[in-house]
Amino acid sequence: MVACRQECKSAGLAERKNQLAAVFAEGGIDAAQLAIGTQAHTSVLHTGASAALRGYKVIVLVDGMSGDDAWPEAYTAWHLANAARIAPQVTLTRMDTIKF
Repeated sequence: MVACRQECKSAGLAERKNQLAAVFAEGGIDAAQLAIGTQAHTSVLHTGASAALRGYKVIVLVDGMSGDDAWPEAYTAWHLANAARIAPQVTLTRMDTIKF
């Protein structure tokens, strides 16, 4: 882990990882993140899980994610709703339930 942190730091990746946290902090966002995207098993799963592990409440719009077929979408929803340390931070819902 220390080696990875050192490599990330030297490659500038650690700074980029903190940019999203800085944007959220500037905007006063600390409670929720909406996760939608294509290729659910990569973009939605990893973005949502990473945010949840960092303490953010994550709202996943299941009808706003897509994959090559139904399996990646189903797996992503299941994983986010059931994985330890991630599931308590995640809410699965649909776009028509969100009000602005």
